[in-house]
Amino acid sequence: MFRARKMKSLSPRYTCGLIISILLALVLAGGSFASDQEKRKYWIYFSDKGPIVTGQAGKLARQSLSPRAVQRRILRGKPGAIFDTSDLPVYKEYIREVEQYGVEICRRSRWLNAISVWADPVQTEQLRELPFIEKIEPVAIYVREPLNLDQGKFDKSGSGFGISGLDYGASLNQIQLSNIAPLHDEGLSGQGILIALLDSGYFYEQHQALQHLDIVAEHDFIFNDDITKNEDGDAVSQHNHGTWVLSVVGGFLPGTLIGPAYGAEYALAKTEFIPTETRIEEDNWVAAVEWSDSLGADIISSSLGYLIFDNGVEP
Repeated sequence: MFRARKMKSLSPRYTCGLIISILLALVLAGGSFASDQEKRKYWIYFSDKGPIVTGQAGKLARQSLSPRAVQRRILRGKPGAIFDTSDLPVYKEYIREVEQYGVEICRRSRWLNAISVWADPVQTEQLRELPFIEKIEPVAIYVREPLNLDQGKFDKSGSGFGISGLDYGASLNQIQLSNIAPLHDEGLSGQGILIALLDSGYFYEQHQALQHLDIVAEHDFIFNDDITKNEDGDAVSQHNHGTWVLSVVGGFLPGTLIGPAYGAEYALAKTEFIPTETRIEEDNWVAAVEWSDSLGADIISSSLGYLIFDNGVEP
C-alpha cells in the first residue's frame, strides 16, 4: 500500500513568485505561438538598387549572367538595351537592414527588385517606415479549379508514322497538333537550344525515352539543392508530372514516344510542392525563371497551371 507523501510547505513569498513566473512563461509562450501563427510570406519591394556608379550598371549586370546568357542577349536582345539595372542583384545593404527586424529571408528577385520573407503584421508595419522600401504585398497563392478536357477530339488510332518517316507511336497526335513533323523532316529537333522546365520534379535516369537527353543544370527550389527527383519529405508522386512534361517535350523512343525537341539541352527546375497543392508560393517560380535566364535558356516552359492569384488572401 502506497502512502501519500506530505509536501514541504512553501512560504507565501516563494509561492507567489513561482506562480508569477509560471504565468509569465505561459504568456510569453502564448505570445510567441500567436506571433508564429500570424506570420505570412510577403514580397518586400525596394525603391532602387542602391548607389550605382554612373556607367557601371551594364558591366555589373553582365557579370551576373553566364556566358551563354550573355551571348543569347547579344543575339536576341534589343540593340543598345541588352543589359540594364533589372539584371543587377538586390542591394545587399537593404537586405541586411530588413533582416535586423527579425524576418526570415526566403527569395531574392533582381527583376522585381524585391525579397520574399516570412514576417508578422507588426514587422511589416515597422518595415513600411523604411525609406528605401516601396511597398509590401503578400506572396500570391494559387486556387485550383477543375479542368475539363474533351478527350473525344484526340484520335489515338493510326500507325503513328508522320511525314518525316519517324514512328511517333501514341505521340503522333501531339506532333500533328503542333505541325512538328515537317520540322523534323528538315532535321530540326531543338539542337543548340536550351529549354528550361519549371515543374514538380524529374525522374529521368531510368526512363527509356529520356536516356538521350543532355541535362545541363537542375535545381530544387523547394529544398534548395540540386536534386530534382524525389527525396525525403516529398510525396511519392512528387516527380511524376515534371517527368511526364519532360517526356512530352524531349522524349525519344521510336514507336512509343517522340517529343518535338528531343535534340535540345535542358535545365530542370523543381518549384511545385505536391503535398500542399492548395497553396503554391509564387516566389519559387520567380526564382526559377531568373535562374533559367541566368543560364541562357532560350525557352522556358512552365506547366504548373497558375490560374488565379488573389493577392495573397487565403481561399
